[in-house]
Amino acid sequence: MAATTGCPSTTAGDPIFKTTNGSLAARPYYIGDAQLVSSYFRRVEPAVVFGAIDTGVPNQAYNDQFFVRPAAEVPFFFPLFAVFELVFYLLVFLWAVRALWSRSSSSSGTSTRGGVGVSGSAELLLFVYGLETAFITFTCIYDAALWDPAVVSFKQKTVLIGRLYGGYFALAVLMTIDMYGRVLKRVGTAEVKKTQ
Repeated sequence: MAATTGCPSTTAGDPIFKTTNGSLAARPYYIGDAQLVSSYFRRVEPAVVFGAIDTGVPNQAYNDQFFVRPAAEVPFFFPLFAVFELVFYLLVFLWAVRALWSRSSSSSGTSTRGGVGVSGSAELLLFVYGLETAFITFTCIYDAALWDPAVVSFKQKTVLIGRLYGGYFALAVLMTIDMYGRVLKRVGTAEVKKTQ
């Protein structure tokens, strides 16, 4: 935080301060006039940094119309998707993290990969989770592709769709394929046992 020094007062006699290098004027929240004051300010951070360590990763504004302020026109599906994320996704995510990191595989019907076990019902739930996540993410990608180019440039859309939503979509598709393969294998094993 920069040190401040006193400056000449306002016409009402209230104090004004500046940072030591003179680059930022600061005033108390209430100084006896009707001028609006806010403690929030626009931060300009061209790169992601941690203290003095520069990561070299650009800190870009993506202009995501789902989350801009003031709020853009919200598509009709967005509130429903938000409820899905808060109720279904969050609960399944928390449960899945616990299940996938559990080292216990003592219950029957548990498959293990590298000591991490999940049951058949867990694989089925994660299949539905992956499929639903892929569908909802693809819907958002489609909507983002239709945003007005005057508001969201082609370059911003490319970053949003290709890097942010696209990566999330790819992970959801991979999870769906993986869990589908696991469930299919279980069904096949169960059918073989039935015929024997």
